Amino acid sequence: MTIRRTALAGLVALSLSTSGCSSIYEFDGKIAEEQVRFHRTFFANHNILEVKRADGELIKYVDGELHDLILDYISITKNGKTVTYGKDAIGTVVLNEAQSQFDGYLAKILELKRARGLADIKKE
Repeated sequence: MTIRRTALAGLVALSLSTSGCSSIYEFDGKIAEEQVRFHRTFFANHNILEVKRADGELIKYVDGELHDLILDYISITKNGKTVTYGKDAIGTVVLNEAQSQFDGYLAKILELKRARGLADIKKE
């Protein structure tokens, strides 16, 4: 009996630790002319927002293990070259701007999902 309770408690803890506010942002679609994907990596334990711009530039916004939606680093791939900016003397300035962009994308994702939900509920 205690083995079942222990297993059940472990499953509940796992489900609670892997659920969170970030799941409401899961998205894979277009925002304006950009291909946008927000997903969560299970094993690396990060939220990742990937934005592919019309010119082919790819920006990956990555938050930390706490799923707090505060960026730890970003990677920018342009013309086949990738540059990563983290929390250092150069990266901090870039991350501040990136955080603002990241927050804007999250707001747009929620707006699109709410609009889609309202449109779906009003269908007859």
